[in-house]
Amino acid sequence: MTAPPNPLEAIYISEPDLVFRYGQRTDHPKDGLFLYGPHQAAVKAKDVTLGVIGTRAGLGYFRNWAISLGGRIDLPPRKRTDKEHRLHLSAFPGIEEALGLVVS
Repeated sequence: MTAPPNPLEAIYISEPDLVFRYGQRTDHPKDGLFLYGPHQAAVKAKDVTLGVIGTRAGLGYFRNWAISLGGRIDLPPRKRTDKEHRLHLSAFPGIEEALGLVVS
């Protein structure tokens, strides 16, 4: 099997940094939200309405998960089989700090 005479040309376009509060920049969205907060310190929303369809148990799981977003969510402890440095993971600071929303 031979390659076609005119192979496709690949062009690399670097991904721009994301901009967060106070003009701070980083390439990782969770890091930016955790360290700097959302792009603008907008007026905090009073209500966020969600529609969820599911079983009674599923709705309970969703409610517990949504409530947990109100506070900081730390990384789970490193397991014996995990790499020493888990660079793809970061803690979540909470919905108010990350997105400027108040959870009640």
